[in-house]
Amino acid sequence: MEQRPMNGLSGSMTYEIVSAISDREGCDIADLPPLYETIDPDALDTLTSHDVCIEFSYAGREVIVENGAVRIDPEPSSLD
Repeated sequence: MEQRPMNGLSGSMTYEIVSAISDREGCDIADLPPLYETIDPDALDTLTSHDVCIEFSYAGREVIVENGAVRIDPEPSSLD
């Protein structure tokens, strides 16, 4: 799994996730489905400010957010 620490430039974990998926897929962020259709972005940003591990499927990839880092499974998710 590719791990990507939050760079602090975006200001939100939701942006980091969408950016990581767009990089992985080789597409523009605007080409991805809205993240809010998968998970509540405000809740995600709030929860990731605590010591938690969150796993979900987004845009065909398994996403794990833990300790301020985003991990994207390089293989398409079977959970979609």
